[in-house]
Amino acid sequence: MEAYRIADEPKPGTMQHLTVNPIWPLLGIMFGGAWLSWPWSVFNGIAMGSPTLRKEVGLAVLGFIGSAVIVGVTVVMLSMNILTKDTVDYALLALTVWKLGISYWLFVTQNTGFQIYEYFGGIARNGFFVVMLAFLIGRRVLPMIQEQVGPLLTLVVR
Repeated sequence: MEAYRIADEPKPGTMQHLTVNPIWPLLGIMFGGAWLSWPWSVFNGIAMGSPTLRKEVGLAVLGFIGSAVIVGVTVVMLSMNILTKDTVDYALLALTVWKLGISYWLFVTQNTGFQIYEYFGGIARNGFFVVMLAFLIGRRVLPMIQEQVGPLLTLVVR
């Protein structure tokens, strides 16, 4: 006889001990960038056994694709003189709004399962050190990476 199971209940796996509150990956977008936040959200969903993991993976992939599209459209509009160098900052504001929106959507999606996970005794780690390390190191490492991969790809992942 199978035990009663809630449909939205997370099914933690062997990496359960690495689960963090979804607020930490959300703060990761602000202090580190999409390169930290979105993969971390997906990893957190795997560790927690999130019931919405497919949606979370889809949102992370959509985030990177949408960022690339926004950067690409901005470059094309700049090359066609639709945008000037004075207005490109305003166009790139759409990129920031996009990244924050996707990150918040990921947070809201994962947080419901996390609350149930925590209610049933799941332990969450503190993600403060990951966020601060990404902030401190990322400011030095990203410019070096930008030299290798170019500024456009850096805009997508930053």
